[in-house]
Amino acid sequence: MDLLLTLVSVALRAHQPWPVSRDTPSAECNDRHDMALPRGNSGGSRGNIFRAGDVVAVETREEEAIRGVVERLTSAYAKTSTPEQVEAAVAAAHADFSERPVRDFVPVLVERKARALLNEASG
Repeated sequence: MDLLLTLVSVALRAHQPWPVSRDTPSAECNDRHDMALPRGNSGGSRGNIFRAGDVVAVETREEEAIRGVVERLTSAYAKTSTPEQVEAAVAAAHADFSERPVRDFVPVLVERKARALLNEASG
């Protein structure tokens, strides 16, 4: 009987919420902009908190990647599309992702969508 009571007691404690100290920020929801999050120790930008200049750096990297997409697709579709048509396809594909909050994969998705648009246009 004692073993049964011990097991029930452990099971009941397991289903109780974890006590949260008010001194440390909660990690339950990460959409609060006023909450300080711990810095990662990875050496890269993935674990770190964005600072004001980081947003500009992300936009600059995305612009560079999109320019690379235009260059690759211009050479890949040189026989079937003009450079202006390639730029228009990339611009249309990029506009579809303009409101997406996560920007890491936008250039890859833009390239895939632009290729589909160019393939559709060429026949």
